[in-house]
Amino acid sequence: MAPEFILSESLIRNVILFLFLSGQNASQSFGRLKDVYKEEAPVRGIAYSWFSKFSSGDYNIENKGVASRSNSIGQGARWSWIWTY
Repeated sequence: MAPEFILSESLIRNVILFLFLSGQNASQSFGRLKDVYKEEAPVRGIAYSWFSKFSSGDYNIENKGVASRSNSIGQGARWSWIWTY
């Protein structure tokens, strides 16, 4: 039996960076996140904040410089997005 998949903030950040580097724009990427992760996808502002950060040449996926939101994921795991600018 496969282990349970738990969506983490690190995974989401990596997926958003992958979509950015694949040439998708923020709107396309947000749509893809919603298609794949449904209600567990980050809100539009978070996806756009990460795109803005990556567009400036900053590919660091640490929490710094992205919009704030807490979201429940999977089996009660929590993630947090924090403004630090």
